[in-house]
Amino acid sequence: MSLIKVKNLCKYYSSGIINPELTKSVDDISFEIKRNEIVGLMGASGSGKTTVGRLILRHIKSTSGEIIFDGQDITKLNSTSLRSFRPRMQMIFQDPEASIDPRMSIEDFIAEPLRVIKKIDENEVHERVSKLLKDVGLTEDIRKRRACQVSGGQNQRAVIARILAFKPEFLVSDEATSNLDVSTQAQIIQLLKEIHEEYNLAILFISHDRELVDAVCDRWFEMERGKIKLHATPLS
Repeated sequence: MSLIKVKNLCKYYSSGIINPELTKSVDDISFEIKRNEIVGLMGASGSGKTTVGRLILRHIKSTSGEIIFDGQDITKLNSTSLRSFRPRMQMIFQDPEASIDPRMSIEDFIAEPLRVIKKIDENEVHERVSKLLKDVGLTEDIRKRRACQVSGGQNQRAVIARILAFKPEFLVSDEATSNLDVSTQAQIIQLLKEIHEEYNLAILFISHDRELVDAVCDRWFEMERGKIKLHATPLS
């Protein structure tokens, strides 16, 4: 059963007021993502793949088309109604350190959704953070550190731990390993596979690297100039 259905999705930008020309960042694309499936979205820089991820999560508004999440068209939801969907749909960005409030400890960063959204008792928050740290391969001694005091890989693990605190059903991974060294990239990819299985996540895996997409995804699409030009299953 599909968790995400994208139907004729478009995002156009106008270049100006006088004699405006439309830039078609995303141009009439359609696809589906099943529950517990990893779908790759490839393309060169400027192909529109990151825009697709942001559109699906309603970080930006589409020009036209439908985004069906668990049977409901979320393009028609107002900001109040959309708020209840937010925890169910999360995104990992390219730069992990930029995703973390530099004033917060790693512990407080991970715990914030539990305190603010889930409104969990503080004793349980401590226990939940411990489990989340373990699930993403971080040790307890990282709790009081800040983003500037740990490595890029540790920051990305902390970002993933915070995302898991929301208990999402759908995750967009937008070039989540591109700013990391090769060995750390492999570790984060393995972590994504593990949480995909443990948390039963559907994942849209955005990358420019075909070999990586082949290794991670159940199937993939390739974008060019805002359109999907190719779709395939990984190479055997």
